Amino acid sequence: MLNTLMAEARALAPLASTAAIPSWELDCRRLQRALGLHLRLEERWLAQWGCLNSGHRASHRLARTAACQVEPCKDSSRHDPTLQLEWLQGLQEWFFVHRDGADAIAYRRADHACRPGT
Repeated sequence: MLNTLMAEARALAPLASTAAIPSWELDCRRLQRALGLHLRLEERWLAQWGCLNSGHRASHRLARTAACQVEPCKDSSRHDPTLQLEWLQGLQEWFFVHRDGADAIAYRRADHACRPGT
């Protein structure tokens, strides 16, 4: 499982060598890809312990969609730091809510499931 994810991450490495793309746009793309990798890894781990439900997966899908359809990272002709900040703050807020809600529940269940004798 981890080897598959690492291979996927290595396949994305050529992105960093594209000199024609502004650094801020590369940073956005790296963050989008890191988010996708993180969410896939978390889903696989939770599924392994039988603790991933459809609502949790749907929440991840919404986060990925929102992160990848954001305009501040799509149009290099309109670099607007204010829009980027709003985008980053939106992602941060999603993580805070998700971590204290769906993740907290799923991780408690997984912790209980992986303990011997429970």
